Amino acid sequence: MMPLAKGEPRPAPAPVHWLDFDDDYCDAEELGMLAKVFNQDVVNLPHVQRGMKSIKSKEIVFANYGETKIRHFHKLLNAQLAR
Repeated sequence: MMPLAKGEPRPAPAPVHWLDFDDDYCDAEELGMLAKVFNQDVVNLPHVQRGMKSIKSKEIVFANYGETKIRHFHKLLNAQLAR
């Protein structure tokens, strides 16, 4: 993602490492420590999906503390788009 100096040739693209549906993300060494995070997230996905389907309202309510910046961003975005 680093910009190239003017006139420098582009490096070759990184090789693609495909993982199958049931493969462990730790098999992709290029992910580093993120592989464990991805594994943890994949285990939680069915629970998240079940929870999302159980919501009767179509409105998404963000958490009180951790999502304040996202709420603020969307408030500003909506204000700008309403102009």
